[in-house]
Amino acid sequence: MNRPQESEPSDKKTENPKFKVVPEGTYAGTKDKPIEIQNDEPIAEDTGDQGGGQN
Repeated sequence: MNRPQESEPSDKKTENPKFKVVPEGTYAGTKDKPIEIQNDEPIAEDTGDQGGGQN
């Protein structure tokens, strides 16, 4: 059973992410860390919960 292959519509663009390398401090010195840029603003890596801690 052969199905015709579906192709993506040409009006839909796939956007390549842009990256910027920034220095990140570590205990052993600094290292270069790539961060993703969208609309000239950095994208947050972790938007999760900060945790509850001890009560």
